[in-house]
Amino acid sequence: MTNSINTTSTSTDATYIHTTNTTNTTATTNSITKPYLQTFQTAQELHQLKQQQQDPPLDTLVVHCESCGSCSNSHDIAIYYDTRNTLTETTVQCAKQSLIWGRRTANKCMERSVGFTQPCQYCWVENILCDLKYCVFICMWSRLFVLAAAKSSVAGGKDGAAPRELTPCTKCDEKRCGPQFIQCAGANRRRSGIVSDIQRDDAHEVCTDIHHPFWWQDAYIQQSFQDIMAANNAAHEEQHKLLRAR
Repeated sequence: MTNSINTTSTSTDATYIHTTNTTNTTATTNSITKPYLQTFQTAQELHQLKQQQQDPPLDTLVVHCESCGSCSNSHDIAIYYDTRNTLTETTVQCAKQSLIWGRRTANKCMERSVGFTQPCQYCWVENILCDLKYCVFICMWSRLFVLAAAKSSVAGGKDGAAPRELTPCTKCDEKRCGPQFIQCAGANRRRSGIVSDIQRDDAHEVCTDIHHPFWWQDAYIQQSFQDIMAANNAAHEEQHKLLRAR
């Protein structure tokens, strides 16, 4: 991503998307207006910055709690919401396919079934491979003996259904692979204020600082994201051309 991203994480971080007259944190003039991401340690820090920014005014929108990462964008957070009751099971199915065939199969499965951006998908595939390394036997046992008893708690993709309880597999994933994943992805469903098919303590585990639900549907933000991704793709293609020319 070409966005300005600060990945320093603390327990009080809140991530904001800014619309200003600059595409980075240092330039102040002669720039096209585009949103960029920045992490603030506290809401007070953001308030102080807004007071200092008199011309142009700083327009901000909270998009998720904690630090930014590869999934901190409108496309991937929209997918989090759209798949909030199915993403867990989809990822499990991709993990089962990649148990034999590895990373390439996991990539194809996630691309076909979910559709994250490539940087965000990389984080999810790395998480799948981490689970296969550290949690595979716990997860196999969990699927055989725990899931059968908990079927009535599975949301199954329907709004209003009971949430999926934490299984030993999920607990292993969050303990062994969660820190690496969240450092890579930045945004996950909890941080984005999205209640998923995994049972959580909504008051303490799900971000409640999101200013505007469905912010990712804003046409300006969507177009800006498409512009950023197009620029990234063009830069990558140029790099590949240079490598092939050597």
